Amino acid sequence: MSPKDRARSRNPGYRRVLSRRTLLRGAGSIAIGLPFLSEMRASSVFAADPPPPPRVLTFYFGLGIPSEYQRDGFMSPHLAPLARVADKLALVRGVYYEKGSRSTGNHARGSETVFVGGRRSGASIDQRVLQEAYGGRAPTRIQSLIAGSYSRQDGQSRHIHSWAAPGIATDAPIEDPKRLFDRTFGSLPMDPGSSGPPSETERARAREARYARSVLDTALEQYRYVTSDAFGLSDESKAKVALHVEKIRELEMNIFDPDAEMEAPPATCRAEDPGVFDHPEMIEIQRTTNNEGVRMDVNRWMRLWRAMVDVSVLAFQCDLCRFGNLQLTSGGERIRLYGSYEAYGQTRSYDDGETTHEYWHRLAPGPVEALMLDHVWLYAAEMAHLFERLDDTVVDENGGTLLDNALVMAGTELGNGRAHDVEDVFHLVAGANGRLRTGVIDVDRQATEVYNAGLRALGLSVSMDGDRDYAGSVASELLV
Repeated sequence: MSPKDRARSRNPGYRRVLSRRTLLRGAGSIAIGLPFLSEMRASSVFAADPPPPPRVLTFYFGLGIPSEYQRDGFMSPHLAPLARVADKLALVRGVYYEKGSRSTGNHARGSETVFVGGRRSGASIDQRVLQEAYGGRAPTRIQSLIAGSYSRQDGQSRHIHSWAAPGIATDAPIEDPKRLFDRTFGSLPMDPGSSGPPSETERARAREARYARSVLDTALEQYRYVTSDAFGLSDESKAKVALHVEKIRELEMNIFDPDAEMEAPPATCRAEDPGVFDHPEMIEIQRTTNNEGVRMDVNRWMRLWRAMVDVSVLAFQCDLCRFGNLQLTSGGERIRLYGSYEAYGQTRSYDDGETTHEYWHRLAPGPVEALMLDHVWLYAAEMAHLFERLDDTVVDENGGTLLDNALVMAGTELGNGRAHDVEDVFHLVAGANGRLRTGVIDVDRQATEVYNAGLRALGLSVSMDGDRDYAGSVASELLV
């Protein structure tokens, strides 16, 4: 025990104060962020809580949800999975990118306008906040985390939804759970510009760098010290750290060895083996340019997607990152699903003869509508999973979760698939430390005005276009 620790042990009133960005350091560049602990509250218990730091997470899915399926709001059976977190969400109806436009080119137009407002007019809302709130450099290990599970790579606008400047992507989406995990918590040496499953060369480098040890194993010694009496954490905080480390262990197991028994996790996880995530269907869904569509087992796809969500959310909860975009499917997605999927008390069966893209454009009462609605339900279920994960852990001194305090937005590309229009485009917003209204909100607003309201909610006096005098172009209906 060090002299400092001995002095602390003799002082029962001693209270350790930790930085919010305290990390468990492991081998090499490995660093594990911690959840919010009471010891991270630097201010007096009698003082007002400091405001949460500005954060933005956007979620994109392709095609869209027709306005007729939004009429009943969160009571709609098609949006039923969102009911558990509906009290923290705003369903914003009546958002448009451009009125009167009917064109097949609107797949690309909608995809590159979402979260920007004007077509290639500037930075997306996540990067606008990063630039305005932090001068373009956040005090976190990762500046922006961009990830997705499906990219139709026949045009940048189809799968890029975070823009640093007009036409300049923030980053290429990471499309492999193992790569995302290593980017966030580990030190996998990656080839520049690569975002899919690791190459054999990269895996060999990873084996050499890690000696087949897990991320957690490399930080085990410091973990033991942090949870010891000498370090000075409260019992509640020790329990939080232990639970947090178990979450990371579970993520490792799910990603690197999904068939392992979780009741008795082994001492090491071999990070070089991506397991089920290197299935040919998964590789195809991440790299396809095939307009005839990818045939995909729905359960295999959802395991991949949820692994991406869980790693990304944990990065935000650990304050390793404050800005990002997650993509479920790219613009103009062409997926043919098969298999049965169970979530939120329902089971949906898929055996698509055509792609969702074709269902979307031929939507009409009857068999095609029933098929499309199964896909709408799937979008809602995966949005709900993301929002529930964002809401499961307190991250700030005001007792709020990411869903409470971060600016969270979900958006898509089209309003009416039959007409290829960009009116009545589905949008959900949440968070901003309670400065946004919740429920169903009807507007007649260009998307820029909705995004400007998000900036106002975060306390920023700038518009999406960089204008600092924009009082008349804010969707004030969204603001508390």
